[in-house]
Amino acid sequence: MRIQVSSVAVAAWLFGVALHAQGTPAGLGTLHISAALQTATLDVKPIAFTRFLVLHARGDTTVVGTGRDGNATTQLPPGGYTIVPAQPVELEGKSYRWALAVQIVVGQPQTVELTNLNATTTPISSSSVERAAGRVAPEAVLFRRVASGIVLVEAGLGHGSGFIIDSLDGVILTNAHVVGTAEDGDVSVILDSTTRVPARILARDNDADIAVLRVAPSFLVGRTRLPLHPSTGEEVVPGERLVAFGFPLSQGLTMTSGIASSVREGAIISDVNINPGNSGGPLLNMDGVVVAVNTFGDAAQRGPGVSGSIRVAKAGQALARAASAALEAREERLPMMPRDVMSASALRASASAIDARQYPLYRQYDVNTRFELTVQTPQATFVSMATYDKEVAKDRRKREQRAQLSSDEQYSELKEVRDWIAYVGNYTTPVVSIVVNPSIGETTGSAIGSVLGALGGVRTKGTYKFKGDVRGVSLFRGAQAEEVPSLRGGHAPVSVWQENQWIQLKDVADLGYYVYDPEAFRPAPDGTPPLLVVGVRDLKNPTKLSCRILPKDLVAQTWNDFEDYYKERRGNMIFRPADRRMRVDESLARRALASRCDF
Repeated sequence: MRIQVSSVAVAAWLFGVALHAQGTPAGLGTLHISAALQTATLDVKPIAFTRFLVLHARGDTTVVGTGRDGNATTQLPPGGYTIVPAQPVELEGKSYRWALAVQIVVGQPQTVELTNLNATTTPISSSSVERAAGRVAPEAVLFRRVASGIVLVEAGLGHGSGFIIDSLDGVILTNAHVVGTAEDGDVSVILDSTTRVPARILARDNDADIAVLRVAPSFLVGRTRLPLHPSTGEEVVPGERLVAFGFPLSQGLTMTSGIASSVREGAIISDVNINPGNSGGPLLNMDGVVVAVNTFGDAAQRGPGVSGSIRVAKAGQALARAASAALEAREERLPMMPRDVMSASALRASASAIDARQYPLYRQYDVNTRFELTVQTPQATFVSMATYDKEVAKDRRKREQRAQLSSDEQYSELKEVRDWIAYVGNYTTPVVSIVVNPSIGETTGSAIGSVLGALGGVRTKGTYKFKGDVRGVSLFRGAQAEEVPSLRGGHAPVSVWQENQWIQLKDVADLGYYVYDPEAFRPAPDGTPPLLVVGVRDLKNPTKLSCRILPKDLVAQTWNDFEDYYKERRGNMIFRPADRRMRVDESLARRALASRCDF
């Protein structure tokens, strides 16, 4: 089936059903709508989850949403009305519209049937996508139907997919492993290219690998809500065509299709191509009904492998807990990652001319002896690559020169970084990344033992541990130490097991990775770099942040790294270089953060 439906109004439909169950209020009449179309093979397809407008003769409008069976019920004041679809309904290459008159009378329920017989029908030819779908690709119509209901879920440093469901308001279904152990403040949902919002975790079922999230319902108005296959009946049969949606790898919304290979007790195995990042996205049948949640792959050394998707019946317990949860998500928009990229060729050329020894972004900075901090820009990444290139290939260069190879023939790893890198990675995204690694140090007992052993002429094995454990990173700007919101970020564990006759290091701690807009580093009009402080929340010492004032040279160079980008891509914004010679009063930040920071 290829029905083009608009965004649903399930809440309105449920409200109408509730009123009907309690009896029609005094002074109102009842309207029943039954909407279905007959296909070329004589199958009857309900027009499910579609909004219809009931227009009163005096201009008032009531919105009615059909359910899964194509039916809707509502109560209206008496009078004359006209029923029209909010958007045309599309099926098998045709567009269907209605404009049916109905008279509402108290005590006389009215039923209106919307069918092929009373519709105005026109061929679909308004776009190349629709024409292509009509010829060979029913998946193209399905993509247009459900795309606005698929979301990108970010949880700390990881990301996955999710989808809006039709049974609970403001609720998104995904995998438990997508959110992992993230806290509510670390989870957000990207609804489209301009909208990122905070999400609350309503329920997690780690055994079933299902998580239920909530965002403020106002953000989901007008977006498709996907119906889940009912627990009764067979969701899928082997050989049935299926479609997966999600955000794999570094890609935007992507659709892949295939067939059901086998149906297991808790999962559907298929040859639909899913990759990391697809997790949590929906697996749909060709009617647009969710039959499973894309979850895992079973890869082989040869061949593409198969994919596994958890059947939606396994989500029942998590959805039941979510239905009783009273958690509400904040109704606010979060900053988005930039949509444009920096020129890889320009970055490559600039990096080759920079001396890394004089480049402040190529260094690590200590934070209270517990952490090591690094600031990265796309330019810094390319400088690092260029330095590696020069060191590794310096002997090769001599041989190439003796062989009189041209520059195009000479080896260079940087040469492999072409402009298409923007589609498969984030090296060229115009952002500033702050990376915080836990420092490693010898334990007190081990240090004492080493001293005593040295006095006795015996060398003992040293025991080392991580000195810090990142639970969050904050960036403060200016004399008032205003916190700068990150574009994304989080913390993730790093474990080390190393033991030999001299060293023992067996420990695990989290590192932090947070991304910021370059505007946080913009200098004053006279070129003075802003006062910036990085604060690290430490699991081992949670009472105060471990803080470090960023050196002005570092702040200035970070901003200046984006000069070419601003002039080329943000021409409407004046770029004034930062002057590292200008004085910055660090005492202002120390006073503003005295109660929060341990410098």
